[in-house]
Amino acid sequence: MPGDLRNSADEYCPSLVYKLDLFMRSHVLPSFQPERIRWWLSLSGGKDSFAMAHALRNWYRVSGLHFDSVLFNIDQWHGDAAAAIKRQISWEDVQVIEANELTLRQTK
Repeated sequence: MPGDLRNSADEYCPSLVYKLDLFMRSHVLPSFQPERIRWWLSLSGGKDSFAMAHALRNWYRVSGLHFDSVLFNIDQWHGDAAAAIKRQISWEDVQVIEANELTLRQTK
């Protein structure tokens, strides 16, 4: 059955894997064909978004399904986060959206 991660050996936090599997089985699989979904994942530079992108990709891999995603980072401060994210995710090109000027204007 697609998404059955209970018998797979993986490096992710078991509770995250189980929660994601439960979500996919309860809400996605009954209504959608998972290979027809394009996931748009915002990577903020925090651990949560990074972990979810990896866990979702792993769910598709374990299920034997094609994972279609667009990964992006909104760079508000010209910090190191955008470059670090791009270095750490080698399986997809992370799109960086320049938002520094807008952020500066809106926060003055």
